[in-house]
Amino acid sequence: MSEQNHKEIVAVKLTKEAKTNALKKYYSAYPENNIQDDIFLTILERSYVLSLEKIEERPIKTKFIILSEDIKNLDWPKGVTFLKFESQKLTELTLYDDLEKYIEFASSPNIYLVIYPTLRKKNSEFQFQLYGILVFHKSIQYFVRKFEYGDLTSDAYSKDLGKLFRSIIFTLDNGKVIVSSFNNEFLCLEKGQIFSKTEVSELLFKIMDKDYGHSGLWETYYEDIGDTWSYVENSLENIIKRISNERHGSSLIFCYDREIETEEYIHPESIKIKVPLGTILDSHGDLIKNRPQLLKKYNAFEDLIVSLSKTDGALIFNDKMELIRAGVIFKVDIRAQGPGGSRHKSAEAFIEATNSCGFIISQDGRITIIEGRFKSKDK
Repeated sequence: MSEQNHKEIVAVKLTKEAKTNALKKYYSAYPENNIQDDIFLTILERSYVLSLEKIEERPIKTKFIILSEDIKNLDWPKGVTFLKFESQKLTELTLYDDLEKYIEFASSPNIYLVIYPTLRKKNSEFQFQLYGILVFHKSIQYFVRKFEYGDLTSDAYSKDLGKLFRSIIFTLDNGKVIVSSFNNEFLCLEKGQIFSKTEVSELLFKIMDKDYGHSGLWETYYEDIGDTWSYVENSLENIIKRISNERHGSSLIFCYDREIETEEYIHPESIKIKVPLGTILDSHGDLIKNRPQLLKKYNAFEDLIVSLSKTDGALIFNDKMELIRAGVIFKVDIRAQGPGGSRHKSAEAFIEATNSCGFIISQDGRITIIEGRFKSKDK
């Protein structure tokens, strides 16, 4: 990129309204404000500018973990590897600030650049220190899940993990910046506008709550393994986020409780399958005593479902959270006016006709919630 083009991109600034909106979402995700407001906004704005640049005509795709505390001597747990650089000072987060040679290290899904903002005493401004790269052996979702279920806690590094989980993650992808409180995405910046990442978990909770018609089979195992439905809920949330990030688009239909073999609203050429995401424990009770094996099972199902979502058509889950159809093409009236293309409208019409609910994920990563049967309960 020429120096002239670089200056034109740097001139892009967030509006006052966008900054105010960003801070509101930041306060909601981080009530303790781990990073100062001006630092957070500066990193957000510079990340956005950086996301618009290219390296040899390749769009920028990278990730930063911005530390709220110095972790030079952090005791890293199993499941991650930290590779330290010689401390690299960065005045700005730009390709012209010695960042270009590092930026694509973090283009892979499980690798993150680790950056710490530091104040300069003379003029009270801050610069950045690039500490190194953090590699998650499996995925950040898997690591967080093991932490949430107590598999990573010990006196040796529980305090250090607290420092790590107070960090903020910035994901840059070809003009788009997603900000996460570790594994919880709370802000999206695209085309100069601030959006909330869709609250997938809200609808998932409704779907799984037995008061809304779910079978309640999780409670059979509650005393043995804790809040069992969290495993399924986390897996579904990971699946939806992964499909969104991979940007191939799909529709996921839930709470389908009709007879699939005689369903009048789908073409018969769909893929017949049964992925027992919600009933793993129902048929594999021995996994209760072996949590690592249980996590591997869920991760394998996640990978399978994400792969199946790449087929042309929707995914349908029954009311036991079992995937029962993939590659589904709907036979519905889509003459209704509204946003989205024919796939979006047909999925919405199917949900309306079958009293189900679901998520429609477009090819640009946007997630649309169709509440269906729960819509009236929210009013």
